Amino acid sequence: MTPAGLSGIPTAPGRLPLIGHAHMVTGDPRDLLLRAPEIGPIVRVYLGPRASYLLTTPELIRDVSLGRAGSFHREPMREAIHELVSGATNVLSGPEHDLRRRLIAPVFRQRRLGEYGLTVAAIADDWSSSLVSGVQSDLRSSVHQLVMRTMLATLFRARSDAEEIDVIRERTPWLLSEVIIRGALPKAARQLRVLANRRFTTHSRQVRAALRSLIEQRRHEPDEGDMLSALLHHVDEETGARLSDDDLVDELLLSLAASIGSQTSIFSWLVYETSRAPEVAAKIRDELDAVIGSRPVEVGDVAALGYLRNVLTETLRLWAPWISILTADGPVQIGAVEIPDGTNILFSPLMVHLQDRFFPNAAAFDPDRWDSGSGDRDVMMAFGLGQRHCPGSQFALLSITLQAAALFSRWDIQLPNGFQVKPQAKDFVLSPASLPVVFSPRRR
Repeated sequence: MTPAGLSGIPTAPGRLPLIGHAHMVTGDPRDLLLRAPEIGPIVRVYLGPRASYLLTTPELIRDVSLGRAGSFHREPMREAIHELVSGATNVLSGPEHDLRRRLIAPVFRQRRLGEYGLTVAAIADDWSSSLVSGVQSDLRSSVHQLVMRTMLATLFRARSDAEEIDVIRERTPWLLSEVIIRGALPKAARQLRVLANRRFTTHSRQVRAALRSLIEQRRHEPDEGDMLSALLHHVDEETGARLSDDDLVDELLLSLAASIGSQTSIFSWLVYETSRAPEVAAKIRDELDAVIGSRPVEVGDVAALGYLRNVLTETLRLWAPWISILTADGPVQIGAVEIPDGTNILFSPLMVHLQDRFFPNAAAFDPDRWDSGSGDRDVMMAFGLGQRHCPGSQFALLSITLQAAALFSRWDIQLPNGFQVKPQAKDFVLSPASLPVVFSPRRR
């Protein structure tokens, strides 16, 4: 069959001069995403003046993610954030990407996850016990601090009080918020942001210098059971390669980026959804009472928390990453259409997960669907597919499960009457702009 051209691909409605559809994704992009599947399997969108192509079916997304459609890269993203990260796993492609995944694999082996889990559980219990009863507070801000503290402890267990950690803690959140903006803007538009660019460069240098200092201090020390130790001491069996200092900095920053944004948002959404579903919250607490009782949560409890795992899976379905971007490396064949070299291809796990044909009554929060068989696990792509599947997915699941268990074991949680959440696209996972809650001690 002769490949079809681009002219037959429909354009999403709502395009404005110069900015295209950017105004539809800077706040809550779900309106655009939920309408796209009705328009066609491939939809033309403009994030600025240049056309990109949004895939709306899991079949086409698999073709791209599994390499059946051709080769893809992330060089535009790499160029946009090169001052901060120039060679982490998520921006590498081809053989470089394959080697890097092998080099970071030891970080997420089962034995390591168990060691990290001890740290995660202890911090989660300490955090939960520090929450204040009867006072309305923004849970998202508190969760952000929890995730930051947890990641710094699991990345650098032996140096949690070092001066370098203060630099990383203070500078990294703003840098990561800029990554999303810089990745979405065309180069010409980025260059107009003179003050933000200058700050991005300065903060990037400071954070990278702090990480290099930690690496140098640790290079000749024994394995401390943290992520940095796993990266420092591994040599690739196939090639004899090991990570350079710059490579180590890139991967440590990637780990921080993936956790601070996405884990904070997913945990916040889990609390939001369960607070609106009293029957779900009651079943979580019944399970926790049976498995944990009144003692602190332990890493060994995770395997027995089947219902909480379903709640987390359902949260990941409803609040999956809203956008992923790849760039065609040479002409690629997507369905019946030939896409030219250098074209940006977009897809949205969130958009797929919210389609009723894959998940009946897809807009409803229903953890029981994962036991009843009404959830299509083959269509779940919250952590990506193929070689772009998130290597830290098991750590993320372990962390959020332990943190949620520590929270729900101790507290009942209420949202204000009439509260309307406002999702915002400041990361690859939408986040609640705020999440005001009131904690009450549990009555057993």
